[in-house]
Amino acid sequence: MKKVFLTVLALALVVTMTACGESGESVSVQSVAMICGTGNVGIAERFAGVVSSRSEINVELTDGRKAGEIIVAEGDDVEAGQVLFTYDTEAQQINFEKAQLELEQMKNAIESKKKTKESLEKEKNNASSDQKLQYSLEIQECETEIREQEYNMAIKEKELARLEEAVSDTQYICPITGRVKSVNPDGGYDQQTGEQLPFMSIVETGAYQVKGYVNEMNAQVLGEGMDVIVRSRSDKDVIWKGSVDRIDWENPQKSGNNFYYYDGGGSSDTSSSSKYPFYIELDDSEGLILGQHVFIEPDYGQGVLEDAGKLHLPSMYLFDTTENSGYVWAENGSGRLEKRKVSLGSFDSDMETYVIEDGLTEDDYIAFPEETLQEGMVCERFDPESFEPGEFPDSEMPVDGEFNVEEGNFGDGEFYGDDGNSGEDGFFYENDGGYGDGMEGGPVLTGDEPVVIATAAPMG
Repeated sequence: MKKVFLTVLALALVVTMTACGESGESVSVQSVAMICGTGNVGIAERFAGVVSSRSEINVELTDGRKAGEIIVAEGDDVEAGQVLFTYDTEAQQINFEKAQLELEQMKNAIESKKKTKESLEKEKNNASSDQKLQYSLEIQECETEIREQEYNMAIKEKELARLEEAVSDTQYICPITGRVKSVNPDGGYDQQTGEQLPFMSIVETGAYQVKGYVNEMNAQVLGEGMDVIVRSRSDKDVIWKGSVDRIDWENPQKSGNNFYYYDGGGSSDTSSSSKYPFYIELDDSEGLILGQHVFIEPDYGQGVLEDAGKLHLPSMYLFDTTENSGYVWAENGSGRLEKRKVSLGSFDSDMETYVIEDGLTEDDYIAFPEETLQEGMVCERFDPESFEPGEFPDSEMPVDGEFNVEEGNFGDGEFYGDDGNSGEDGFFYENDGGYGDGMEGGPVLTGDEPVVIATAAPMG
């Protein structure tokens, strides 16, 4: 998908540059940071994520138990074996003593019935044949009552054992090393889910996972078991590796964001689509902090440590390449186009990218190589900072160089309508899954009936 996006982006720039080049006025140049996916807007699929605990314990006060002294507070770090709070056992003590008394009464009742049965059996032996049937019925009734009392006594003994444990269990001992997430002594309900709040929640520390969200529009980007890179937001060269442990399709959440990929806003949601949480199992979590915000990317090899911090430039932007060098069309310091030599490192045949060793930085702007380009042409920047949420299309990218062209019309005409008005030059505008190059009279790339695009009509 990364190659497809590059192809679409580059060909769209060719449309703009062809129109400008023929007029001899200017050439569109694009941010190297944008092309290589190192800036705020990159070509790689990227999702916002947050570091969370792999384990969370909810402590409930069951069987009518009440808390006594609460020793810890929300946000406290706790150790396994530490006392978090004590129980108020006064009510349990009363119930325990009551259960003891009831059990003793049951035992006495059983003994009394057994004696009655023995007496009836003796009387039956001395009774006449006409009376023996009546004695037999009375004996059977005693046996039934004895069995019922023995059953009730077994239940009461279990209740007594539970109450005895409650009375002797005066403290809650923390089972894990972690942090107190919340304490809710007065109960209440979660405002978002409506579920009853636990008395106390503890999250385990040291065993982290990363949680993100995927939606219907970008669901094909991720799959369970896929290798991913978790990248620090503060330092793009700091990464962790892992894999998609699971995608929770059973618990969707609605999203109101109208953007597929926009890491600057920390979201990767799509308008009116459900988003589903997914979880990353990390190979190593050293250096991560609970609650830390990170980026998640499918691992295409772009995070190899020996190339960390270097630019991986798609080969389509290079020309006259040799084993260790090549050229790019780049904007010089005066806003003019120049032919610039760059030093090349290793070539990634899967990604079709070269490592740039020298001659180009992510702050530079370069043009897509065209025969019409000449040194000294005026450069018009195709700047990633100009993008806003919603300006990258959600629809499936066209492939194999096939596009859909509709002259002079862009869907409902919000940006590029029947009246011939154009949007800002060099921008993609989203509308019903299409692309527009923003040039008056130029083509609009939509989602119907693919045709091969050759050139665009020149501006004005």
